[in-house]
Amino acid sequence: MFYFLADPGRAVAQLCEMVRPGGLVSASVWDGTEGMEMLNAFWEAAESLQPDAPSDQRPLRLGRPGELARFWREVGLEDVTETTMRATTTYSGFEELWNTFLAGIGPAGTYALSLGLEGQTHLKTALRQRLGQPSGPFELAATARSVRGRVPW
Repeated sequence: MFYFLADPGRAVAQLCEMVRPGGLVSASVWDGTEGMEMLNAFWEAAESLQPDAPSDQRPLRLGRPGELARFWREVGLEDVTETTMRATTTYSGFEELWNTFLAGIGPAGTYALSLGLEGQTHLKTALRQRLGQPSGPFELAATARSVRGRVPW
Protein backbone atom coordinates (compact mmCIF):
# COMPACT_ATOMS: atom_id res chain seq x y z
CA MET A 1 0.00 0.00 0.00
CA PHE A 2 2.98 2.33 0.43
CA TYR A 3 2.94 2.91 -3.34
CA PHE A 4 -0.41 4.63 -3.11
CA LEU A 5 -0.02 6.75 0.05
CA ALA A 6 0.69 10.45 -0.23
CA ASP A 7 2.60 10.36 3.09
CA PRO A 8 3.91 6.88 3.92
CA GLY A 9 5.97 8.33 6.80
CA ARG A 10 2.79 9.40 8.56
CA ALA A 11 1.32 5.91 8.09
CA VAL A 12 4.36 4.29 9.70
CA ALA A 13 4.32 6.86 12.51
CA GLN A 14 0.71 5.91 13.22
CA LEU A 15 1.66 2.23 13.24
CA CYS A 16 4.40 3.00 15.75
CA GLU A 17 1.92 4.80 18.00
CA MET A 18 -0.15 1.61 18.20
CA VAL A 19 2.82 -0.58 19.16
CA ARG A 20 4.30 -0.59 22.65
CA PRO A 21 7.90 0.59 23.06
CA GLY A 22 10.23 -2.24 22.07
CA GLY A 23 7.55 -3.81 19.84
CA LEU A 24 8.06 -4.66 16.19
CA VAL A 25 6.61 -2.94 13.13
CA SER A 26 6.91 -4.73 9.81
CA ALA A 27 5.75 -4.43 6.21
CA SER A 28 6.34 -5.92 2.79
CA VAL A 29 6.28 -4.34 -0.66
CA TRP A 30 6.56 -5.74 -4.16
CA ASP A 31 9.69 -4.96 -6.14
CA GLY A 32 8.47 -3.96 -9.59
CA THR A 33 11.94 -3.34 -10.98
CA GLU A 34 13.58 -6.73 -10.36
CA GLY A 35 10.92 -9.31 -10.64
CA MET A 36 7.20 -8.68 -10.75
CA GLU A 37 6.86 -10.75 -13.91
CA MET A 38 3.06 -10.66 -14.13
CA LEU A 39 2.66 -6.89 -13.83
CA ASN A 40 5.84 -6.09 -15.74
CA ALA A 41 4.59 -8.17 -18.69
CA PHE A 42 1.11 -6.61 -18.42
CA TRP A 43 2.38 -3.01 -18.46
CA GLU A 44 4.95 -3.71 -21.18
CA ALA A 45 2.14 -5.12 -23.33
CA ALA A 46 -0.07 -2.12 -22.51
CA GLU A 47 2.71 0.34 -23.34
CA SER A 48 3.41 -1.44 -26.63
CA LEU A 49 -0.16 -0.57 -27.64
CA GLN A 50 -0.49 2.77 -25.87
CA PRO A 51 2.87 4.39 -24.92
CA ASP A 52 1.20 6.59 -22.29
CA ALA A 53 -0.50 3.68 -20.47
CA PRO A 54 -0.56 4.54 -16.75
CA SER A 55 1.93 1.89 -15.61
CA ASP A 56 1.97 1.42 -11.85
CA GLN A 57 5.32 -0.37 -12.04
CA ARG A 58 7.70 2.45 -12.88
CA PRO A 59 8.94 3.12 -10.30
CA LEU A 60 7.39 1.43 -7.29
CA ARG A 61 8.20 3.37 -4.16
CA LEU A 62 10.30 1.58 -1.51
CA GLY A 63 10.63 -1.68 -3.48
CA ARG A 64 14.27 -1.48 -4.49
CA PRO A 65 16.93 -3.19 -2.34
CA GLY A 66 17.64 -1.18 0.80
CA GLU A 67 14.92 1.45 0.30
CA LEU A 68 12.44 0.02 2.77
CA ALA A 69 15.10 -0.44 5.48
CA ARG A 70 16.39 3.10 4.93
CA PHE A 71 12.83 4.42 5.22
CA TRP A 72 12.22 2.46 8.44
CA ARG A 73 15.39 4.01 9.94
CA GLU A 74 14.41 7.51 8.76
CA VAL A 75 11.11 7.31 10.63
CA GLY A 76 12.99 6.36 13.81
CA LEU A 77 12.73 2.58 14.05
CA GLU A 78 15.68 0.65 15.49
CA ASP A 79 17.24 -2.78 14.87
CA VAL A 80 15.97 -2.65 11.30
CA THR A 81 16.35 -5.70 9.06
CA GLU A 82 15.27 -6.15 5.46
CA THR A 83 14.85 -9.44 3.64
CA THR A 84 14.05 -10.39 0.08
CA MET A 85 11.39 -12.96 -0.73
CA ARG A 86 10.60 -14.66 -4.01
CA ALA A 87 7.13 -16.00 -4.79
CA THR A 88 6.04 -18.06 -7.79
CA THR A 89 2.49 -18.49 -9.03
CA THR A 90 1.49 -21.34 -11.33
CA TYR A 91 -1.31 -20.63 -13.79
CA SER A 92 -3.26 -23.47 -15.38
CA GLY A 93 -3.18 -21.55 -18.65
CA PHE A 94 -3.19 -18.04 -20.08
CA GLU A 95 -6.94 -17.61 -19.57
CA GLU A 96 -6.55 -17.97 -15.80
CA LEU A 97 -4.01 -15.15 -15.76
CA TRP A 98 -6.05 -12.97 -18.12
CA ASN A 99 -9.19 -13.37 -16.03
CA THR A 100 -7.39 -11.96 -12.99
CA PHE A 101 -7.10 -8.65 -14.81
CA LEU A 102 -10.76 -8.71 -15.83
CA ALA A 103 -11.68 -8.84 -12.13
CA GLY A 104 -10.77 -5.13 -12.08
CA ILE A 105 -8.45 -5.37 -9.08
CA GLY A 106 -5.67 -2.81 -8.69
CA PRO A 107 -4.38 -0.38 -11.30
CA ALA A 108 -3.81 -3.12 -13.90
CA GLY A 109 -7.33 -4.48 -13.58
CA THR A 110 -8.83 -0.99 -13.63
CA TYR A 111 -6.85 -0.19 -16.76
CA ALA A 112 -7.86 -3.44 -18.50
CA LEU A 113 -11.54 -2.79 -17.82
CA SER A 114 -11.25 0.80 -19.06
CA LEU A 115 -10.23 -0.37 -22.53
CA GLY A 116 -13.52 -1.83 -23.65
CA LEU A 117 -13.81 -5.12 -25.49
CA GLU A 118 -11.70 -4.20 -28.56
CA GLY A 119 -8.90 -2.72 -26.46
CA GLN A 120 -8.96 -5.71 -24.13
CA THR A 121 -8.64 -8.07 -27.10
CA HIS A 122 -5.55 -6.20 -28.35
CA LEU A 123 -4.03 -6.11 -24.86
CA LYS A 124 -4.74 -9.81 -24.32
CA THR A 125 -2.97 -10.67 -27.58
CA ALA A 126 0.02 -8.45 -26.74
CA LEU A 127 0.31 -9.92 -23.25
CA ARG A 128 0.11 -13.49 -24.55
CA GLN A 129 2.91 -12.69 -27.02
CA ARG A 130 5.00 -11.02 -24.32
CA LEU A 131 4.73 -14.19 -22.22
CA GLY A 132 5.83 -16.43 -25.10
CA GLN A 133 2.40 -17.73 -26.19
CA PRO A 134 1.87 -20.14 -23.27
CA SER A 135 -0.32 -23.06 -24.33
CA GLY A 136 -0.53 -24.86 -20.99
CA PRO A 137 0.47 -24.33 -17.37
CA PHE A 138 3.17 -21.73 -16.73
CA GLU A 139 4.75 -19.89 -13.81
CA LEU A 140 5.42 -16.25 -13.09
CA ALA A 141 7.61 -15.05 -10.25
CA ALA A 142 7.70 -11.94 -8.11
CA THR A 143 10.17 -10.40 -5.69
CA ALA A 144 9.12 -8.67 -2.48
CA ARG A 145 11.02 -6.79 0.19
CA SER A 146 10.09 -7.25 3.82
CA VAL A 147 11.30 -5.06 6.67
CA ARG A 148 10.94 -5.02 10.40
CA GLY A 149 12.09 -2.58 13.01
CA ARG A 150 11.72 -2.02 16.72
CA VAL A 151 9.85 0.95 18.19
CA PRO A 152 12.33 2.83 20.43
CA TRP A 153 11.98 2.45 24.21
